[in-house]
Amino acid sequence: FGAEPFWDQIFFFDRTAHNGGAALEPACGTARLLVPFLHDGLDVEGADASPEMLDICRRKATAAGVAPVLYEQLMQELALQRRFHTIYIPAQSFQIVTDRAEAMQVLERARDHLEPDGELIVTLGQTWNEADLDCRERLTRNATRHDGSVARVYSSTRTIPAEEIQELRVRFEIVSNGIVAESLTWSPKRLRWYKPDDFTSMLRRGGFASVQMQVGYGGQLGSDADLIFLARV
Repeated sequence: FGAEPFWDQIFFFDRTAHNGGAALEPACGTARLLVPFLHDGLDVEGADASPEMLDICRRKATAAGVAPVLYEQLMQELALQRRFHTIYIPAQSFQIVTDRAEAMQVLERARDHLEPDGELIVTLGQTWNEADLDCRERLTRNATRHDGSVARVYSSTRTIPAEEIQELRVRFEIVSNGIVAESLTWSPKRLRWYKPDDFTSMLRRGGFASVQMQVGYGGQLGSDADLIFLARV
C-alpha cells in the first residue's frame, strides 16, 4: 500500500475519534489502519478470516509497540462479546462477500454489534464504471521496500453486468536492480457491486435508521471515487 498516510486513513481516524468509544474493523487484514490507529490512541479491535493476515498484523503491532485484540472470524459470522460505537469496513472489503444473502448477514451482524446510536461505515467502489477497462492490465501500486527493491501491483478486471460481479486479477512483481526478481499472479477474485440506491435499501432492511452517502474522502470525485456509506442504528 505504500507509506502512511494512506488515502483513507485521515477520514477513518477522524470519524472514529469523533464518534468516541470503541471501534471494530472487520476484514482488518494485515492492519494497514488498525496498527497506526492503536499507536495514535484509538480503541480499535480487528477481525479477519485469514490467520496468515492476522499473524502479520501481530508482528506489525509488536514492532509498533501496541497489542491489538484480534478475532479470526468471517464478517458474515461475526459473534463477539462486546459492542462498539463504530464499525468500519474500508477499501471495498465488503464487496468480497459476493452472495447477497451473506452480504445482508454482514450488515445485520454489524448492527447487532453496535451500541445505541453507533455508526457503521462501509466503502464501495464504483466498479460498474470500469467495464471499458476490462482486460487492460494497469499499474495500481508502486512502493519501495526497506531493502531498496520495488514492489509493483498490476490489476486487470472483467465485468459481468448480468451478475453484478467484477472479476479482479492481480499480479505482483518485486523488482531489484532493475530486474524482476519475483512474480506472482492471483487467480481472479470476485467482487459484487452495488448501486447507491440498492445499497441504501439494504442498509435500511438491515436495521439502520439513518443512512448517508458521500463520494470520496474530500476532494476526490468522479467515477473512480469510493462511495462512503454512513449508517446509524
